[in-house]
Amino acid sequence: MNFRGAFLLIVIVLLGANWSRATNYYIANNGNDTALGTSPVTPWKSLNKKYSVLLSAGDSLLLKGGDVFSGFIYLSPEEYGIAGKPIFIGSYDGGRATILSGLQPAIFLYNTAGISIANLNLTGSGDSTNSASGIYAYVDTPGNVTLHQLQIDSIDVSGFGNAGVEIQSYPKDQSRSGFQQVRLTHVVAHDNGKVGIMVWGNFKNTDSGYNHQNVYIGQCAAYNNRGKGAGISGSGIELSQTDSATIEYCSAYNNGTTGSGGVGIWAWDANRITIQHCESRHNHTTTSDGDGFDLDGGTTNSVMQYNYSHDNDGTGFLLWQFDGARPFRTNVVRYNISENDSRKHNGYYGMVAMGSGDSAVNTGLHDILIYNNTLFKTRIPGNDRFQGPAISADGDIIQNVNIFNNIFSLDGSSRFLYKWHKADLHFLANLYSSTVGFWVTEPSGDYISLGQWAAATGQEMDSGRLGALIGNPLLAAPGAAGTIGNPNNLSLLSNSYGPKSGSPVIDAGLDLFRRFGILVGTSDCVGGRVPIGAGFDIGAIEYQMPNAIVVAAATAGCKLFPNPAKAWITLEVPSSTSSTLMSIRDIAGRLQRSGHFVGQTRVGVEDLPAGWYFVQLQWADAAETLRFYKE
Repeated sequence: MNFRGAFLLIVIVLLGANWSRATNYYIANNGNDTALGTSPVTPWKSLNKKYSVLLSAGDSLLLKGGDVFSGFIYLSPEEYGIAGKPIFIGSYDGGRATILSGLQPAIFLYNTAGISIANLNLTGSGDSTNSASGIYAYVDTPGNVTLHQLQIDSIDVSGFGNAGVEIQSYPKDQSRSGFQQVRLTHVVAHDNGKVGIMVWGNFKNTDSGYNHQNVYIGQCAAYNNRGKGAGISGSGIELSQTDSATIEYCSAYNNGTTGSGGVGIWAWDANRITIQHCESRHNHTTTSDGDGFDLDGGTTNSVMQYNYSHDNDGTGFLLWQFDGARPFRTNVVRYNISENDSRKHNGYYGMVAMGSGDSAVNTGLHDILIYNNTLFKTRIPGNDRFQGPAISADGDIIQNVNIFNNIFSLDGSSRFLYKWHKADLHFLANLYSSTVGFWVTEPSGDYISLGQWAAATGQEMDSGRLGALIGNPLLAAPGAAGTIGNPNNLSLLSNSYGPKSGSPVIDAGLDLFRRFGILVGTSDCVGGRVPIGAGFDIGAIEYQMPNAIVVAAATAGCKLFPNPAKAWITLEVPSSTSSTLMSIRDIAGRLQRSGHFVGQTRVGVEDLPAGWYFVQLQWADAAETLRFYKE
């Protein structure tokens, strides 16, 4: 045997393993730039020392929690992570480190990916002096190159002139290079110049592709991004040139105070976008927009659902096609609530608004579904004439818009509909409530009764019969929802917009799947099951019978009491039942309690927040699901 060769082989293998080993680099205020920097006891002192190394897959750049550092971090195209071995930038030793970047971005990623950034505070010099973005991930690589994986979590970013977080693609050859698998969670972007969080690319209306794919933005907040400079500015979260994205459990508020055309949360030139479980409120504008939510020009196959919009200058939910955009079609607005939106554009801008230009380069809006929303508005003191309508439509190229099962509740002199042009809208099975009477404006004139409007236009007619309701929807406390604050608690909206016993909306809605093949999902705005009872309700929240037991299987005999509950619930199962597995989940599916019992058990719930909960019971080959309300 050649022992010398074997020895050399072992040495080579060991060296190879050492070369591929990930390295942690540490930086602390009490460090020294002449130190090794590879352990917490020998940290570097300054961010500039990072440039003495090129980070490799699996490496980490760690800043001591609680310390404050001046400068910025730049990653070049030669520094990239791979699947399972990202480059990590974050804090160590507990707490968060802070980067004061002055006039620069705090972290600049250039033509690189496989990056994870977490647990940092990033602060610029202020939006009046800084013109950069806090985290700036930029791709200009030609040739339709896809860069995989970018994760940003638990970041506070403020004081930047452009965006808090900006992910941009602008390839030199105008191709569709960009990012895939982008995930932003627990990002708080506030007090920046133009926008809080922005994902975008190169806009081309003649192309069918998109720069970015598979983007997730969850549990983020964007506020006090005031807007500055020319063009659209003052948004909370903005996404474009993206195929397949979800924005959920986010909040956007008080954006656009000095901006123009901004929106709390919106998407444009995008495909397969879901915006859900978000609260967008008190957003502003100096000119147009200032909306809560928006699917804008060139958006397709997308949905806004289970959201709460309130007290915005502009509309609650906007559908808009601008001149020169790619086609806009097959979008859905469902199970949302708007409270006191359209506060600035009085008289013409609806709580749900649609619009398209009328030029030869505008392809218009097509194939839109608007159903099971609740729109509520109180009067504006001192302005008794023009309060802003429930629905507005501006443009001739608005085709096949179906508006079903909605509640339009207006307190004060306001229209239910303001339509400028011959938009193709179809109303059916909606409820209209107003303290001053019915009012709809069509191109042909004003209509002051539901019957008059229906007879003249065919709206709300179903097989020769009037298919709408008019009168008080008997909601719990409309107008009193105010600010929820945490989007995880949107179930509290049932305290204001849940139907009361005897409400005319209960079981009065259309079964949209049976009538039109529309898949409506299984839950309402607050996570309640739909339908309950004999049919679907009108509005965003399905009536929940206070003492209802919802049985999910054929087995009977289980009991839950008291319901509603304050401090405890008692569960009983049939006496013949063996050990039963019990779990209690909130309406978002998060586990709150679990355990086993036989026959009967008492479970404490005093610490649970108010709202609806599901109790799942399983034994042998059977199961039941019960529901109770925690006061």
